[in-house]
Amino acid sequence: MAEYRTLRMSFWNDPYVEELGPEGRLLYLYLITCPHTNSLGVLEVSTRRMAYETGLSPESVDALIAEAERAGKLVKDGTHMFSFPNLHLVETTEESRMLNLDKTPKIIISASGMCDAGRIRHHLKHNLWRANSAVVFVGFQSPGTLGRRLLDGVESVKLFGEEIAVKAKVVNFQGLSSHADHDHLIEWIKAFDPKPAHVFVVHGDADVAPAFADELCSLGFSAHAAKFTESYDLAAGVMLSEGYISERKRTMQASRADNLYGKLLAAGEALLELIRRFKGRSNKEIAAFTGQITALIDRFQ
Repeated sequence: MAEYRTLRMSFWNDPYVEELGPEGRLLYLYLITCPHTNSLGVLEVSTRRMAYETGLSPESVDALIAEAERAGKLVKDGTHMFSFPNLHLVETTEESRMLNLDKTPKIIISASGMCDAGRIRHHLKHNLWRANSAVVFVGFQSPGTLGRRLLDGVESVKLFGEEIAVKAKVVNFQGLSSHADHDHLIEWIKAFDPKPAHVFVVHGDADVAPAFADELCSLGFSAHAAKFTESYDLAAGVMLSEGYISERKRTMQASRADNLYGKLLAAGEALLELIRRFKGRSNKEIAAFTGQITALIDRFQ
């Protein structure tokens, strides 16, 4: 029977591998070049085949694999976690919508973790108002997203033009995010040699990103928290235009009008950037583009 294992190692410059004997090194070199690896990067090869293709005895292969597992270099495959009994994969949009007509109690695992798009919005529309339902978040919810509003205790939300009361229990499971935390990020960037010329902090809450950039500066890095629509010349190392903190970053529960105004500002900044890129184009193109912009301005003045 085939073994399903994922490789968690780097062959070269790995202290653990350097301490292995000839047989151990041979097996590890075989594993990282093994042709019996599927599209998920999972080894699908039996002990007998490993022994046959390396010339090692099955007993030696078993012993080396067991030692590697104890050392955390190899772990048993986890990609088959979605093959347990009573799990049903729903592939089409129509099948997904039909789930909302089925009254059988169920757990729906859906993508789009922040609830701003995708099928999850249909499931929320049909279940948020039910007091015997629960919405479980396992990842970070960015300010301004529907997921964050639900976690913050909003009493109702608008989905597909309908106002939906939030009666379901909303739960947040901490610690399951795959993103690195503060300490891991600091450890990661300290390992660069030489240091990066400049660090752009582009992910994080509006109050956290600048603080993290300041901490990087205190550690000897050149860093800053980039703002929305900011323009930067990487070759010259200079900022061409300073961005701004969008309405989505300023408040966690902005009104629809504020959100739309923020989108309008973003569209204006994008248009201005496009205008800058027109420098050097033909007079005909510039005249046509200018005419379109002027007509738009005249329309709304």
